[in-house]
Amino acid sequence: MATYRLPLQGRATLSLEARLLNVFNNQTQLQTDAQKYLDLRQIPTAPYFAPYEQLNPFFGTGNAFAPPRRLLIGLVGQF
Repeated sequence: MATYRLPLQGRATLSLEARLLNVFNNQTQLQTDAQKYLDLRQIPTAPYFAPYEQLNPFFGTGNAFAPPRRLLIGLVGQF
């Protein structure tokens, strides 16, 4: 993060800020696929649910990652 402050009249200031996020462009895993089975089999008699059969091939793998490198620029006024 870098900030450049520009003094104005009296106590007022204007600041220009720049923030560089994910500098090294790492793909940090933020979320994991936690659904173990893909099917929900229902039957007409109790207990109404049959054992699952179709395994999720992506179970335990990452499905959300940190966004790529980006630059945020902001302007802040104080008075």
